[in-house]
Amino acid sequence: MARSEDSPLIGRCGIYCGACPSNTGITREAAKKLQKLLDETKTGEIAFIMGIADKYPIFHEILTLFANQPPCSGCGSESPTASCAIRKCCLEKGISSCAECEEFEGCTTTPEGFDLDKAIGELFTQIKSGEQEGPPELPKKLFMKIITQRYNGWNIENLCIIKSKGYTEWLKKMEEDVKNGFYTGHVIREKEEGK
Repeated sequence: MARSEDSPLIGRCGIYCGACPSNTGITREAAKKLQKLLDETKTGEIAFIMGIADKYPIFHEILTLFANQPPCSGCGSESPTASCAIRKCCLEKGISSCAECEEFEGCTTTPEGFDLDKAIGELFTQIKSGEQEGPPELPKKLFMKIITQRYNGWNIENLCIIKSKGYTEWLKKMEEDVKNGFYTGHVIREKEEGK
């Protein structure tokens, strides 16, 4: 496999970090615009009229977090924003992505009877009950399944393209797609629309 120079935008799991709103700043800029609008119109002062006085301060605090969020540097960078079992696995194996891994098929197939929603539900129950503090460190296979489901299999398609054509050709295609308006929300939305 022709391997290009490492790019921080190569998602270890097959996503292209350069198409993510956290990397491009779309989310941050939208939050800033909404925050400015709400502040200029002093919406907090009339939140009680809308029946949201108790929720508005929490909403505004979360909006502020999004507005001040630094751009994600991509999971291929030295200091990624999020922790990830797939990234950790790739680093331990000295590979750039799952496309280079001999165990790729084992991480992307779902065992008979596996219920992803149930597994996620059990994890959230542990978090809510206090059994799990902070963000969970998910096993890599579960993390891969969550990513694959979230992105409607797009990450697996990307890994297969990388395996067959190499990083350079895949990165060129991804950069061109983003230049033409593509972002990860498109593949996530396809899942919701049943495409």
